[in-house]
Amino acid sequence: MSDNIYKVYVEAMKNVADKRHFFNDSTGDAKVVLTEFINSAENSVRIFARSLNHEIYNDFELVYAIKKALDRNVCFDIMIQKENPDKDSSLLVSLLEAPIYANLVSFEKNKGVGLNHNICIVDSNKFRFEYNPDERKAEASWNDEATTHKLNSLLDSIKNIAC
Repeated sequence: MSDNIYKVYVEAMKNVADKRHFFNDSTGDAKVVLTEFINSAENSVRIFARSLNHEIYNDFELVYAIKKALDRNVCFDIMIQKENPDKDSSLLVSLLEAPIYANLVSFEKNKGVGLNHNICIVDSNKFRFEYNPDERKAEASWNDEATTHKLNSLLDSIKNIAC
């Protein structure tokens, strides 16, 4: 599916009344979902990933969505498994480490090493759970507070484990 068609699909899923989940299975799809979720963020974004992989996190639209969210005072809590971020994602890393956003960004490295999932949670109701990062296979929802709460609890556990 082209990125433009998938974007229309993701936007349509936003207006579904129930807690319906939708899926993605490509890097392009992942960028679309993350960008749309972050564009909608009002309070917080939490990301747990192996690294800030440049195939996704060096995308200009996604980085711009993150910058706009930071400018709206949305807090970001980012944890990566690697000791150092993907060097090709320097655009995002420099944004996250900018002194102007220091009070809005928590950026921790070497967290949850060995886990095989990537997670993005936006506010208290949106999530993207990448259960197969190698193939970008993920499940997401715009309005599932129960699943988002469970994923937040998982991220809290990872955050509280000492490196």
